[in-house]
Amino acid sequence: MSDYLEYWLAEVVKPNRRPATYAQCEMIVRLYLKPGLGPRSLSHLSVPLVQSYVNGLITNGHSISKEHVIRKVLSAALPRAERDELKNRNVARLVELPSEYHKETKPWSAAEVVRFLEVVRPHVDRRFQARRRQWLIGVVAVNLAVKKTGNTEPTHAA
Repeated sequence: MSDYLEYWLAEVVKPNRRPATYAQCEMIVRLYLKPGLGPRSLSHLSVPLVQSYVNGLITNGHSISKEHVIRKVLSAALPRAERDELKNRNVARLVELPSEYHKETKPWSAAEVVRFLEVVRPHVDRRFQARRRQWLIGVVAVNLAVKKTGNTEPTHAA
């Protein structure tokens, strides 16, 4: 598997993708796929093997989003193996991952909005009328957002 991933990076990713994409794929291969799956034979790569590897990542403290990226890179590498008739299916696509959870955002309280506006206000360039209008629109928008939360604190920001 390690040799195949090196081939895939050099012959498929590097000449056909942007440098940033190549850099991300190379990093994932070097840090995660080669150490975890590199010693395995490409022909013996199976859904249970990859599922076990991916489950181990979370057990070892890796984030769910990192796990998704690792599977995405492995999943991108395997279609070339299918074309080269080294694999008959992309086992990475069959691996189940936990869904990514998103932190619940908490809107600012009215007091926090007022404090923010007090800090930012001196930095607003009052010489330009258009910027002043943008400032006022921002104040109104933030106050409306705070009012929609049902917050009963004062919302003046003048």
